[in-house]
Amino acid sequence: MGKDNIELLHDECLTMGIGTSIIFDMSEADAVFRKVTAEHGRARGEEAYRAYMMERIDEPLDCGPGFEFVQSFLEYPHHELVVCSRNSALTALRAMRTFYKHNVIPECLFFTNGTSLAKYMEAYGVDFFLSTNERDVKETNDAGTPAALFKHKAKEVDVDAVLEAMAKRNVSSLQPRAANDMAPAIAAGSKARRDFRAVKNKLVYVYDYDKVLVGPESEDFFIENGLDAYQKAEAAMQHTPMEEGPFFHLYQKQIGLNRRAPMGLEPYRVSIVTARGGLASFRALNQLAHWGLEPNGEVHFRSGASKQPILEIMREEAPLGSIFFDDGEKNIKAAEAAKMFAGHVVMSAPEPE
Repeated sequence: MGKDNIELLHDECLTMGIGTSIIFDMSEADAVFRKVTAEHGRARGEEAYRAYMMERIDEPLDCGPGFEFVQSFLEYPHHELVVCSRNSALTALRAMRTFYKHNVIPECLFFTNGTSLAKYMEAYGVDFFLSTNERDVKETNDAGTPAALFKHKAKEVDVDAVLEAMAKRNVSSLQPRAANDMAPAIAAGSKARRDFRAVKNKLVYVYDYDKVLVGPESEDFFIENGLDAYQKAEAAMQHTPMEEGPFFHLYQKQIGLNRRAPMGLEPYRVSIVTARGGLASFRALNQLAHWGLEPNGEVHFRSGASKQPILEIMREEAPLGSIFFDDGEKNIKAAEAAKMFAGHVVMSAPEPE
């Protein structure tokens, strides 16, 4: 295959980056790290974390908040998964063995041993990144790769009991137990999942509009000046293009992949649910026309009403393969109440002028 064809094939892929805590429940290990760090410093905390993970290398991790979505994502042709982790290479072994146990095969992986992930996203071709670490999400968005924060209820952990048991067994992070084979559940003929015809349902992607698909200009004006002034300003500027938001390029790529897919087999149902309404809706529609990027799903202008009832209906279309991106904490809670996998788009506060 020539270089041009290889580059074209890569461009056709949609690549999702994930932190390990998106797909697996890492709360117990994290609790051990936090407690030991608080009492004895970061170096001791990292040592305790390594020891905890290596001792349990044969024990599959429990599923995390995004496990079902990741599985649905990998059902589609030309989808790639990149694991992006602050773990060291060896502390990630338990997670990696659990990946293989579930036949979730990442295309690429990188482990930074505690340093920033954001600087590597472009090099790995990551189109969007999902994490439970707010710092990583902010840094990744700031660096130009779309990223969203996911929260889940951590299970209660008796850290003292865990540490006491480890001490009795004299667990060392430098001397892990031999790892037994954790046989992967590779399905016969698994390559069939790379065929469009093997996929039964579209993945449902639902986007907020302001501060997600477009920049913060209009929403900031609304917060500063109130609804009446906002509606008048949006009506006056309804033909004025808006700057692209952090998730614009993901939205653009999905529309493009839909257009290039076989007719009737488009992989994504892309929708917009926004708090805009009234006169402000015209500018949003004109912006979609300006881009030439009409979503193949639905567009809902809620005029400030709750998004929950709309998201509940949308989730029914793809209960395991639906995801919602919004910059508002209230809307994330509404999506969670609708049982939709919801990512909070958070960015670092701008530097004061």
